[in-house]
Amino acid sequence: MQPSAYWGKEPIWDGHSSIHNAMMDSEGRVWFSARIRPAPNPDFCKKGSDHPSAKVAPLDASPRQASVYDPKTGKWMFIDTCFPTHHLYFAKDANRTLWFSQGGPASA
Repeated sequence: MQPSAYWGKEPIWDGHSSIHNAMMDSEGRVWFSARIRPAPNPDFCKKGSDHPSAKVAPLDASPRQASVYDPKTGKWMFIDTCFPTHHLYFAKDANRTLWFSQGGPASA
């Protein structure tokens, strides 16, 4: 980082979240692909786990997960995923299934 012309050399913000691609669901909640933790995945996502996604596609890391904001309650919820997220899309099916794309150009 370069020094700020106003604030000087000391960093005053150390944000780690990286929200992207906000989408509103049918209940008015706003969903994001979002970094909610460091990239290394928890053990349940990795090879050897009994978790269904780890059995099919075990991943050591996912740099961005998901979050949702509910304006009715004013609360954020964080969704830890075993896969990287990038773009969100609500299907036009009966369940309004939420789909995520792979996770950006740097994703494996």
